[in-house]
Amino acid sequence: IKHAIKACRYLPRVVREEGGGGGELASTDCSAQSSVLIDQDSVTEAILVKMEAYGIPATYPILHALLETYAGGGMMKNNTSIGGKGRQTVSQQKAEDIFRLMSELDGATTAGPLSSSSSSIRALDFHLVAKTGRENGDVKHVEKWVGCLQDYGFSIDRQFYLTILNTYANSRDPEGMSKWLAKAKSDRMLTSKEFARFFNIVAVKMALHDKNMEGFYEVATEIVDLKSDSLKTSSANIMLEAVHHVKGAKDAIHFFKKVYFIADPKTTVVGRVSSVNKKTVEYLIENFGTEYTKALLQETNNYPGQWQDILS
Repeated sequence: IKHAIKACRYLPRVVREEGGGGGELASTDCSAQSSVLIDQDSVTEAILVKMEAYGIPATYPILHALLETYAGGGMMKNNTSIGGKGRQTVSQQKAEDIFRLMSELDGATTAGPLSSSSSSIRALDFHLVAKTGRENGDVKHVEKWVGCLQDYGFSIDRQFYLTILNTYANSRDPEGMSKWLAKAKSDRMLTSKEFARFFNIVAVKMALHDKNMEGFYEVATEIVDLKSDSLKTSSANIMLEAVHHVKGAKDAIHFFKKVYFIADPKTTVVGRVSSVNKKTVEYLIENFGTEYTKALLQETNNYPGQWQDILS
């Protein structure tokens, strides 16, 4: 039964109409070849009905397999929102129901925090329930389950951090995301590429979408270490603009020289934090003039030859 449920994650994903109840399809394409509806949700439900009919108890391995299916099999993409936009999805609700059954198996009460020392429940189970809120950016759902995880005595692992950050990436809360990014970095849970990707999302949403340059400048100053962190060029460009906006031209030029400097192989200085692109050069020309931009590019070993078309 456990393996049958796990296999459900590989079945087609079918979007159901709001309030359908009986399994009506939003699109009839999937049902064109057969009158029998075969999709993740329907087959999973059928297995559970058979279990009940035969009197087979819902053991921890079976409940865990259900959580894996709801969280990892794409079911958060094919369920309909309950009660409209921004509300809990079907997958989130089902995952929470399954977890409640798990806690009952452990002998824990649903009224208070879980406390069974001989528990079958693992940190991964909390993560799987939280993960169902990722696609629709439900940060409250994810943070609720972070709290449950910690109440139970577990700590946040690397995979849970990634789920938290990816959920925030799908939300409209770059400030909240920046706090979790700082914590994940402090706990050394991210690779340099992952940090660069998540920081770029914070930069774009906070500085460009929300037009909050001052807030972004504070976040960037707190999170980024210019001596060691690798940044995407788009992030560095936004930081350059934020420094210019908040601190002025002198600091912006100092920032440019520090961040976009390409080290000479003959010196002991190694590598670079970011590389200049067309937008960088255009920003410099617009704010500091063509001739000074040429001088800056030469000084930082970003040879102006390749930008000749916009420097001429």
